[in-house]
Amino acid sequence: LGGGARQPMFNVSTAVLWLLVANLIVHLLRFFLSEQADDRLVYDFALVAARLTGAMPSGPYDLATPVTYQFLHAGLDHLSINMLALLAFGTPVERRLGAVRFTVFYLLCGLAGAAAHILAFSDSPAPLIGASGAIAGCFGGAIRLIAGGGRANGLAGFRQVALLAVLWLGSQVVFGLVGGGI
Repeated sequence: LGGGARQPMFNVSTAVLWLLVANLIVHLLRFFLSEQADDRLVYDFALVAARLTGAMPSGPYDLATPVTYQFLHAGLDHLSINMLALLAFGTPVERRLGAVRFTVFYLLCGLAGAAAHILAFSDSPAPLIGASGAIAGCFGGAIRLIAGGGRANGLAGFRQVALLAVLWLGSQVVFGLVGGGI
């Protein structure tokens, strides 16, 4: 009410929206696959460190898996947590970097997560799925913007992301301890 300009209900940036949609589409398509076909898709497109290090035979799509694993999720809870974190942490980073640079940043963070997993678990035959490596990069980028912004409202900005950060980091610990492919 009042004469101000109307603001969108959700102020999601372009690349974050497209990444969110891509993850949702992949998850939705998997829902329509048979269990056997879904298992095969995950086996082929998840990151399996042992296949990339030669500890077990390689698969036909292994060179693509450092990217494709980022778009597969273990379930709706895993997908939801990662997409909420992407919305919270990716949007401010994209606004600072722009859509193209943010997309490259996001994918590079996911690749860094894949590389860290391969270094830490080089013989592991377990499939790794999820966008958590890319989301961790977005989280770090958002914290960097808040800490390095040099603005007087840095503490207020930090408070805005602190709760989501704690929830997301806690979810990473929980999923890491009980499994779930993150």
